[in-house]
Amino acid sequence: MAQEPDVVSSKSLDEYDCKKKQSRSLFLSAYSGHMADGETVFIHNVRGDWEPVLPDSVAEAVLEFACRFRPKLPRSFVGVTFP
Repeated sequence: MAQEPDVVSSKSLDEYDCKKKQSRSLFLSAYSGHMADGETVFIHNVRGDWEPVLPDSVAEAVLEFACRFRPKLPRSFVGVTFP
């Protein structure tokens, strides 16, 4: 039987509700190499349930950072084309 490669790095996309202080996972991928390199070990592409963000956690620090971020509008992308 072949051995599964170890997970060395991952990428994720999470969504935050600033008013309700909750988050959910939208996408997760894991890789056998550093910095999302190497073999893709698994992909989880299912929208998770909303979960409360625990006080004094890393997730709370990320939520606070994300909720403070406000891009300048209107946003322009000079020289960029989108498919």
